[in-house]
Amino acid sequence: MNRPDPADLSTQVQTGGGASTTEATTAAVPAPAATTGEDAEGAAGGQDQDAAGADGSAAPATVPAPTQTATPGAAPDPGAAAAALALAPKDTAYLTITDWGRIKARLDAEDLTSDSLQTDLSEFWRAVPGSTVLLTDGLLREENSQLSLRYDVTQDDVRWEVRWSVPDQQAAGVALRMRDDLDLAGLRRAVQDEVPGLEGAELMREARVLLRGVSNGDSLGGDQAVVAAVGEGAESELVVPGCLPWPSALGVDATVEDQESVVDGAGDGMEDLLDPKAWSMAFTGRTATVTVVYPEGTDEAEVAADAATRVALAEGWPTTESVGWSDAFGLSPSGPESGYAVDTRGAQPVATFDYRVVNTTAAATVALAGLVPHGVCAEVDWLAEPTGL
Repeated sequence: MNRPDPADLSTQVQTGGGASTTEATTAAVPAPAATTGEDAEGAAGGQDQDAAGADGSAAPATVPAPTQTATPGAAPDPGAAAAALALAPKDTAYLTITDWGRIKARLDAEDLTSDSLQTDLSEFWRAVPGSTVLLTDGLLREENSQLSLRYDVTQDDVRWEVRWSVPDQQAAGVALRMRDDLDLAGLRRAVQDEVPGLEGAELMREARVLLRGVSNGDSLGGDQAVVAAVGEGAESELVVPGCLPWPSALGVDATVEDQESVVDGAGDGMEDLLDPKAWSMAFTGRTATVTVVYPEGTDEAEVAADAATRVALAEGWPTTESVGWSDAFGLSPSGPESGYAVDTRGAQPVATFDYRVVNTTAAATVALAGLVPHGVCAEVDWLAEPTGL
């Protein structure tokens, strides 16, 4: 992959070039799996009533184009994907990547900042939830009013946002890359004042990154399966090392009958299942791509057999919670006839599956809840039979 070396960014951010501002606290941080999107209405129905047009895209926001001058000495932006691999600890359970810059560019709002007219800001944020799948509402957005009035910074000044969750840690890790021409003095004061959501964060001025929860040990960049799962150019992405236990993927209200039905529907293909080393879901506009990464040395026929079975599982996957796979996704009209594509040229073989997003809010819920048939482990963990007691 043509990315900056994650180790370089990790060193740059952790050292900060001697220019960091730190307020160390133990306050909890909202988990990255919090409810996403601003408008959850209609999620269970599988049909969005939003600002998207007939082609699935929202009406572009009209924004001014202010004159911008890059801050001298600012470190080059490595991009959201490279930052995620460099900063998330090796024991991360899952991470999300949100590229606000790409979302703005598609909606013709690439120059939108906290200095923009309020009407333009409101138009953009009305359009976003229906135009793409948001895996976070934005760390700064809940305090946008206070941050704007007192600190001259808002969520609109964020280029990209990475969040990660580590088992047994109450606080979620987060990294926000601010725009190049933002005066960071206000954000520095907001960190010192412990504005809600910024407790325990530190501002790395040279890297222009607001940071919390980086491990001093190894990062995800050393896991080649995860590296293979992280895509390039998506607006938002969920990346999960390993595979999903069946009870988790089926949902908390799944029954033995639900599980039997989906396993029977896949037929003899269940014998072809392999254990994914990692999987991801990437979203741009109303398109979704699931990537499954296989063990090194897995040949093309084995990957194809496994992928075909996962397509069959998705077709019969039950809805056991308020929303399910079928509420969120439909078949992509431009996808391969088989429903999947296989690439075994790299060290880590992968299969990709393209889908159309039917409902952006439901898609975010399904992804973050892990109700994803493509990520299940090879071994079926059978649900307990009800005792009737």
